[in-house]
Amino acid sequence: MNLDEFLKEAGFLLADLQAHLHTTLEPQLGEVVFVCGSLVEGLGNTASDIDIVLITARERAGVSETGNIVTMLGPIICDTFIMTPDALNSLLGKLNLLGTPDADLYQSAKGFTDYERRLIHRLHTALPIFGEDDLRVFQRCVTADAIHWQKYNRSRHEALALQLDLGGLIQQKDWYSVVFCVQNLLDWSIDALLTGFGATNPVMKWRISQLQSLPSDWFSRIPGLYGPANAAQYYLALRQGVTDGNPQETYAYAQKVLTLSRQTFLWVEHRLRGGGFCESCARIKPCTDVRSAALAQLNLKIAFRSYGDHVEVFELNNPENRHSFPAFAANILPYFGSGVPVDELIAALADDCGLSDAKAKVTGLRDFSVHQAWEAQPLIDESQLNATLRRGRIGS
Repeated sequence: MNLDEFLKEAGFLLADLQAHLHTTLEPQLGEVVFVCGSLVEGLGNTASDIDIVLITARERAGVSETGNIVTMLGPIICDTFIMTPDALNSLLGKLNLLGTPDADLYQSAKGFTDYERRLIHRLHTALPIFGEDDLRVFQRCVTADAIHWQKYNRSRHEALALQLDLGGLIQQKDWYSVVFCVQNLLDWSIDALLTGFGATNPVMKWRISQLQSLPSDWFSRIPGLYGPANAAQYYLALRQGVTDGNPQETYAYAQKVLTLSRQTFLWVEHRLRGGGFCESCARIKPCTDVRSAALAQLNLKIAFRSYGDHVEVFELNNPENRHSFPAFAANILPYFGSGVPVDELIAALADDCGLSDAKAKVTGLRDFSVHQAWEAQPLIDESQLNATLRRGRIGS
């Protein structure tokens, strides 16, 4: 439901809202009033309120401790947040500093409050009520690239921290916590995926709505990934996890989501930096009729990073174990752990670079991964192993 539909449902028009805000906020020359939030983006419902921002340097009466004024347009709640021009300019300056591909990952992830992230997005999608020219000046400081990078950087920082946590939880055999950790990793990976499709709303409650708005061929854009036409259905199926604490199933679940996470973050970062992908590779579907071995799973600490013109593979918490590859690796690395046969990947790459070159690239990267011990070892369930050994001794 969008703003016009919402107002009509309550018996009002946009002109009624504009008149109400002029009366209650009394904006003056040089001030800005804009409407934002779920209704402006078509995500609202009949229980929504209307979010408004007033940019003013004046002291206002009736402002709550949280910096907002609540008024009523009939049965509709109008919640106005008040911000000074200096505070907004400071936020925009921080965005231009930290919303970049080369910003410090920790500072970019932790340098904004949740409200500041929402405000940046809302400023980008604002509907002006008063002071439109001044609003456009502020909006020109909020570039799409800056919003994408600050959202991506936060998702990546959180995901890498969870990836590290996974190793420790698995080592402790805390399988229920592993499931919880994997679900959090999935959430941040999906937020990154949405960023890759241009969705900048950082509010998690709108994740499903944003996934439902993705095109039906969404998965064909991301090398190594295959899923149903409904991206929300894909996410919810993965979110279910494992409920009985079974070590083998939980470990497999962790590897599946971690593979998705690596695929997603590499695709988004490579795309944001202007890197290209082999279209034939992205259309490969995992199959059960395996004609050749698939690329193996990678161990839990292995992560990818794209710089547009080259790609890095590194081990978390071990800066010495870092290797750089030409940009073509962005078309191969996502297939580690995907179940796609090596022959299919080589055939798809051959459309771009020829069969001989494609074979050398795929097998070379596979052999290098073995040499560097990137590949995950199968999980050994010690209780099952001990039971097997006991049976062997009894039967001997």
